[in-house]
Amino acid sequence: MNENIKENKNVARALGITFLLCFVASLVSGTALLESRVWNEGIIENLKNIAQNSLLMRVNIIGEFITGSTIIILASIFFSMFYKKHKIVATVAFGFWLTEAMTLIISKLFTFSLWQLSIEFVEGGAPIDAHYQSLGELLFRASEYGYAIHMLFFSFGAVLWYYLVFKERLLPKGISIWSLVGIILILVNSILEIYNPSFGKIYLLVVYAPFELFIGFWLVIVGFRKEQNLY
Repeated sequence: MNENIKENKNVARALGITFLLCFVASLVSGTALLESRVWNEGIIENLKNIAQNSLLMRVNIIGEFITGSTIIILASIFFSMFYKKHKIVATVAFGFWLTEAMTLIISKLFTFSLWQLSIEFVEGGAPIDAHYQSLGELLFRASEYGYAIHMLFFSFGAVLWYYLVFKERLLPKGISIWSLVGIILILVNSILEIYNPSFGKIYLLVVYAPFELFIGFWLVIVGFRKEQNLY
């Protein structure tokens, strides 16, 4: 029994630390993108803004790569927790989050290409050339939609993982309900953004926004409910 409690505590801490890393990486990369103000104008102005904010673009890209890595770690920990009891659901959820991580990284590769194009554009004297406008628009849209699709896979996977946490009563009921309500709103927002990026609503993100920070600290400090056996 003591060994099981110790193992549960170690798993909870590992999960909590990874949630915190994911939250910080996402926050830093997202803040860098907002501060760069690169998506506020037409594609020509965006190219100029990106080139002028190269440091922030580096931070955004590296931050999202770290986020992608933490997603894979989170998926692996959840999978190890639930595979024996819920093989099918755990496998599907793992597939969703693995796809999410890959989609996020691919979308950032498009962002990286857009950044390189912007540098070439500015160093070339910002020529009036349809090549830069058409390619820039293509890379911009690919990055934008790639990010929206990654959020969709995140939402699908998170609904399944949080459902299993709720089903196994690993956390207090209120926290589990918070996670499910928040992620369903994220899912709705993701579907809206894929249909049309301008349809996304910031208020749909508010409920879930602090959850990963909260659950990270909760798992590190409190852990799972002691009477529950993960394995």
